[in-house]
Amino acid sequence: MTYSEAIEQVMLHNGYYAPLKLIYDEIWKYLDKNSIAGKTPDKTIQERVQRDKRFTRMDSGVYALTEYLDKIPKDMIPSKASTFKHNESPINHIESESDFFRFMTSDKSINNKSRTNYLSWLRFLSQKHTIDSSLTKDGISEIIEKEKEYQKSRKIYNTQRDLGNFKSALRKYLSFIDSDYTKIQDETILSEIKKVEKNDNLEYTEIQSIKKSRIGQGLFRNNLIQYWKGCSISGYQFVDILIASHIKPWVDSNNTERLNTYNGLLLLPNFDKLFDKGYISFNSNGKIIFSRFFPETDRHLLNITPDTALKKVEEKHFSFLKYHNDNCLIQ
Repeated sequence: MTYSEAIEQVMLHNGYYAPLKLIYDEIWKYLDKNSIAGKTPDKTIQERVQRDKRFTRMDSGVYALTEYLDKIPKDMIPSKASTFKHNESPINHIESESDFFRFMTSDKSINNKSRTNYLSWLRFLSQKHTIDSSLTKDGISEIIEKEKEYQKSRKIYNTQRDLGNFKSALRKYLSFIDSDYTKIQDETILSEIKKVEKNDNLEYTEIQSIKKSRIGQGLFRNNLIQYWKGCSISGYQFVDILIASHIKPWVDSNNTERLNTYNGLLLLPNFDKLFDKGYISFNSNGKIIFSRFFPETDRHLLNITPDTALKKVEEKHFSFLKYHNDNCLIQ
């Protein structure tokens, strides 16, 4: 059985369509993974659903059997008229945008201006194109060809140079996908945990505390609850739903910093996610700093204003906040 035939079987058993993640998981019911040559079967699956005419893209990361489109509920199939214009708010953002930013930050050949430009160009493209892990070289060519047509009817990004910039940004994003950056980060964390476990200079209780601090639990969390007595921003005191978050990420910290109360914030989930992903940070006065990629419309929806601030900041917080500003905030 070929890849395409196996993908067909997955879709047939899922109502004639399926998201990529389901295909990745279910395809091995029909194919013997041990007999597959090559190290990137997921990449092969992506290429099959994108290039094989028996499959039709329904939405970001969701594909259907072309032959059975009439059997799929109409509200599941996006209308061509639903495509956003470039002067409207984008429906899609860049998948794993914050990881992509950190990937570029780790590449010393990319300066701050280039990082910002790449993100800006991809944000613009995401209004009409899907920018996610399904991107391929052929996909880049298709996007550029479509952009040549779109250029004719708009006043910005309408030169040959702009097309070159778009292509550079898309290629950089493709290199991010091919790098398995997220997997490497996970492996780095596991490696750090093993180092902690094998550290003969640490007592058992210290080892457990450091490991638990990775997921915002144990001594680290308890100390943050005692220090902040509620959300570090809103003061909300139902601690069961508050998240203990490191300011300088756990993986970048030494063992002392991983347990340091001044390297932590206690946050409501929406604040925690925005802070962790680099869409907000705080200065030495505790005042919020917005990423330029966190638009005002989104801030308004979440009721986050320029007056939003930490309840308190001490000098011992300064170095950790500066690290987050310099290395984590998407600028």
